[in-house]
Amino acid sequence: MRSNIFLFSCLTLALTSCGQIPDPLRNKINFRDEISNVADSITYMELLIKKLPAKSIVGSFLDDDGYLYVNSEKIGSLKHALSDSSMMHNAVFKDFSKDEYQKFISITIFLLKNYIDASGIDNITGLFTHEYRRTEEYTYRDLRYIMVNVDTTSQNFFEHYQVIDSKENVFLVAPIDTKVK
Repeated sequence: MRSNIFLFSCLTLALTSCGQIPDPLRNKINFRDEISNVADSITYMELLIKKLPAKSIVGSFLDDDGYLYVNSEKIGSLKHALSDSSMMHNAVFKDFSKDEYQKFISITIFLLKNYIDASGIDNITGLFTHEYRRTEEYTYRDLRYIMVNVDTTSQNFFEHYQVIDSKENVFLVAPIDTKVK
């Protein structure tokens, strides 16, 4: 029960702070937690995303009301994800153990606290992207992504993305044709 209260507190903090981020922060990697902890969580989330059923869109995101979507399917409210067994038993999590499901939710909350509200596989490049500091504009040219352990010298990467900032094995990128302000 104590862990659910902690997770709910983190979720509330993250949800209430999303719309209050000054634009200059979007072009720098600036997490609340240690960069290595965020990178490790992203790496684990990528392993879990690989277990999701193959669909045209593979990944998860949160809408502005705090609802979790997985593979574009509305699963339920993130704040009830650990207590609502129907969410865990959704077919999208059929290949997840109970521990993996709980880890998926916990990492989602942790990443949200660190300004990442979506994780998935880019259909064009096949690379993992994690949306960073989403704004109200929310257009293609406005997107920022976090990528971890990516080969920025590969043709697949540099034809589609530009690096804005990097720390350790974490890269902040934008679509290649975006004019970064």
